Amino acid sequence: MELSGLRNWGHGIPDSAGVNQGSLIPSEVSLEPLAANVPYSLFKLKFLSLFIPVVPITRLDGVAKNIIETRMQPKSDAIKPTLFFGHIIVTAALAIMIIVWGTNYSFGVFFTPLLNEFGWTRAVTTGAFGLAMFLEGFGGMFMGRLNDRFGARWVVTICGLCMGAGLLLMSRISQIWQLYLYYGVMIGIGLSGSYVPLASTVTRWFKKQMGLMVGIIAAGMGLGTMLMTPIANQLIQGYGWRTSYMLVGLGVSMCVAGLAQILRNPSPGDLPDSQLHTKSLEKTERSGASIPMRVALKTGQLWLMCAICFLWGGLSITIIVHIAPHAIDLGFTSSQAASILAVIGAAVFGAKIMLGIVTDMIGSKRTFMVGLAAMSIGLFWLLFSRDMWAFYLFAIFYALGYAGGSVIMPTITAEIFGLGAHGSIFGIINFSACCGVAVGPMMVGRMFDINGDYQMAIIFMVAFSVLSLFMTLGIKTGSNHEFAVSQTIRPEKV
Repeated sequence: MELSGLRNWGHGIPDSAGVNQGSLIPSEVSLEPLAANVPYSLFKLKFLSLFIPVVPITRLDGVAKNIIETRMQPKSDAIKPTLFFGHIIVTAALAIMIIVWGTNYSFGVFFTPLLNEFGWTRAVTTGAFGLAMFLEGFGGMFMGRLNDRFGARWVVTICGLCMGAGLLLMSRISQIWQLYLYYGVMIGIGLSGSYVPLASTVTRWFKKQMGLMVGIIAAGMGLGTMLMTPIANQLIQGYGWRTSYMLVGLGVSMCVAGLAQILRNPSPGDLPDSQLHTKSLEKTERSGASIPMRVALKTGQLWLMCAICFLWGGLSITIIVHIAPHAIDLGFTSSQAASILAVIGAAVFGAKIMLGIVTDMIGSKRTFMVGLAAMSIGLFWLLFSRDMWAFYLFAIFYALGYAGGSVIMPTITAEIFGLGAHGSIFGIINFSACCGVAVGPMMVGRMFDINGDYQMAIIFMVAFSVLSLFMTLGIKTGSNHEFAVSQTIRPEKV
């Protein structure tokens, strides 16, 4: 286009009807090359805009007009990428859960080598595991607050390094106090910085799929048990338990610290429209029925839930700790005993996903009762299990009970008390479950030391499981609470 054509700009060109529309399109401009070479035409328009501030395109029609209007749309109207970063957050959180909790639940594989080398009683040895689980629950109440202030990246990184250091030091133990310090305290602190900050971070990235995504990362505990226990068993057989602890400690430190760098809270522009919280939803949450913390502490429902979850926690983790030694005592090899833990891990993984769906269909209370009934049947079956297929069948029933409690605890808390003080109330209930986790394995180990086998301990476990099932009948849940997270996201600097 010649520069002489600039003389025609701004003077008004008559249209086909002879009416002057005040158009700024020069007569020398042809629409055919403009449509054929849009990038070059846009370049010419930009060049001309240096001389003429406004270049309207109202007179352009056909292909050229459509293409140019599309190219000139604001970025906010453009098609957003299909990859949502929240899914990357969930993937990283799932991997961390697999590594951290799979390593912790492989304690049963290290249990027998520790007994053989040091001659400690089972009650004393499992006491370190119980202390770790106690600190996991107790510390989780504080890690949630630290996560809100500093973000999951630093919380998970520091706790992951603490757990890795504890595992490394486990390779050097020679005294019982070292077992309690390195495993009970250091690994316990490391565990406290896993599920609570990860679940809190994931819920901030999702609204419609929040339950599913939290269920997925919770299922990482079972998947980790399925994957890590055979690995730990092979390492022990090949290198011994001390070298195995050293290798696992290095792996946990590097993997958790590396994956934690992906974690962050979402900024306002990170969430697609489908994941943003609306004002109406926030109003619904604030106006929904809820019980303040000071009132909840005076209700029998809170302490009933604490008692049920105390029993559930003790029953659930006691099996993880003692099922492998029980199988070895019955004549099975360490590899066969580890395979039982692997089946339990796989079954728990599937059960958490399945029961999450069932909870949406029949409610939290009924789902919890189904899980506790399945656990009672499984523990009764364990009394007579003497073959591998019988242990595998037990693992399926047990997994339903274990998964049932871990999936419904947050939702049933909301159904009973609402969302106003959900975090604080759920922290108390979760801590009561962790107290059961700390006491259960130690008590069963003590009963083994007295009786020489696990039969009497299993009978007591059946009785407590049935008791917790009947106690669940006293739970009174609401019906119209909204399950959603309020829009109180503090963006984290990258």
